[in-house]
Amino acid sequence: MRFESVYSISANKIEFQRYPFFFSSLQTNKLLTRDRINAIDLNSFPQSLIIDNHEIVFVNHDDKQSLASFAHNNTIPLSRHVDTWSMLTRNYLDNQVDEQTIEAQNQKLAAIGIDQRAFNRINKMLRYTLTGSTEWVYLGLWDVLAMKQYRNPFYRFYGKRYYWELMRIALQGSAYTMR
Repeated sequence: MRFESVYSISANKIEFQRYPFFFSSLQTNKLLTRDRINAIDLNSFPQSLIIDNHEIVFVNHDDKQSLASFAHNNTIPLSRHVDTWSMLTRNYLDNQVDEQTIEAQNQKLAAIGIDQRAFNRINKMLRYTLTGSTEWVYLGLWDVLAMKQYRNPFYRFYGKRYYWELMRIALQGSAYTMR
């Protein structure tokens, strides 16, 4: 299985030949024109696009400059996105997070509508996906999607609802213009 996307960026569109996540809308509509792209996030890891008002899609790590130019040339706003999943996955990093950081993250999460009860529910949802992760610096949405899809052979049969629930959660706290 390949985790990288294959796509081409031209003056006014991004066309995907391959996208690694089964349930993405890019599996059926591989062409992203300006009207589908709500925002571009150059600070996510890897960089990402918010499309169709409900999905985050990722591009390869080395395309930051191409994306910045594409956004500028097509007047696509840059996202001021809260990296929700980096905070939600903190319990699965292979290191300790200090109490001050946890409190600051809890306040950010609460500000976007994820209280401690919701955090615990999401944490439980991640248990089988992320247990045993050896990552010690960062886990984000891309990591959760990749681990769920490639660690579980049955995911392609039942994972659609899971995929879209992760997208819904990821977009909490996103500032972008609805189209």
